[in-house]
Amino acid sequence: MIDQESNRNERPIKLYRKSVVVFAGLPLTGKTTIAKKLALFSNYILVDVDDIRHQETPVVQVLEPAEEKLAVEHTYTRMFNLARELLNDGKPVIIAGVFSRPDPYHNQLKTFVDEEKVPLKFFYLETPTVDEIERRIQIRLNSPDNLSNVTSYDRFTEAQTRYKLIEGIKVIRIPSELSMRQKDVLVRRNLADLRIS
Repeated sequence: MIDQESNRNERPIKLYRKSVVVFAGLPLTGKTTIAKKLALFSNYILVDVDDIRHQETPVVQVLEPAEEKLAVEHTYTRMFNLARELLNDGKPVIIAGVFSRPDPYHNQLKTFVDEEKVPLKFFYLETPTVDEIERRIQIRLNSPDNLSNVTSYDRFTEAQTRYKLIEGIKVIRIPSELSMRQKDVLVRRNLADLRIS
């Protein structure tokens, strides 16, 4: 979870009712960046799959496919359990994760939202150009805070081949060519019906 209290002096806090906002998409699309920005200036609490995975395995590592699948399933289960606890406390929640496959990730999300009976906003961040992905990989490789296991374009394309967009719920697409400010405006506009102040 992200500590939002330490850096909220720039803008007033926007309050939202108990709900779930999901930022999904391939690695390197900006899910965590936009989720952190929303959490920073609202009462949403961010639950990020990379943070949870890092708590389990502090060293970023590439696992064999079968090991990775088990590790990710465990991480998503922990993420949903944490989000459930926050919702039970009456807090709105942001979940940032890839959500790449129908089974188990899409089904876990659908079950979670059905059980919790809360409004859901599902944002899909579209994939940037190859040049932009390669630029972001280089930034991550040089960052001491990097929690991603996508450390090469080959790893990115591997993830891309497995990705399937969720079906059965409304998907709000965020085009990759928008600036961060434009993405922020698009997200806030789509959350307007959940605002309480």
